[in-house]
Amino acid sequence: MKKIIFNLVRYSYRIFLFCFLSSKSGVYRLFLKRLGSNAKIYYGSQIVIPWNVEIGDNFLMSRNGLIGGAGGIKIGDDVMFGPNVTLLSSTHPYDDINIPMVLQNVILKDIKIGDDVWLGANVVVMPGIKIGNGAIVGANSVVTHDVEPYGIYCGAPARKIKSRLKNENEKNI
Repeated sequence: MKKIIFNLVRYSYRIFLFCFLSSKSGVYRLFLKRLGSNAKIYYGSQIVIPWNVEIGDNFLMSRNGLIGGAGGIKIGDDVMFGPNVTLLSSTHPYDDINIPMVLQNVILKDIKIGDDVWLGANVVVMPGIKIGNGAIVGANSVVTHDVEPYGIYCGAPARKIKSRLKNENEKNI
């Protein structure tokens, strides 16, 4: 009888862990500053210093993403991240050559991402960046400057290649 109860508890525990932790949203809800409804954070993704991170409704973070929340991060509604997206809200100064970079103070700068934004696979967003509503950042881009609303950006560093707005697209042709 003990063996049956032990196996029942063991398998129930595994099922609970799989259901609760497979998307990680349940665990992060306890620690994030805000996590909106219908948020999905897939396996392998990490949110470091989650109490400085606000995430809106209908958020999707694909696998192996990293959000470094030291400087503060605010993500709007209806935002999706491709695999391996990295948001860095802190950096190390390198100005004083007499002190090793790892021992210099950390610089904290917040990141703000608007509503209806899509960051493609392997995008890196540097500290202090603002990404406007409706923007798209293409795969393998490094965002070092602010992104205009409804702009489509690609490259390293990311540059505007066109706009999602019809009026601006006609001007660019």
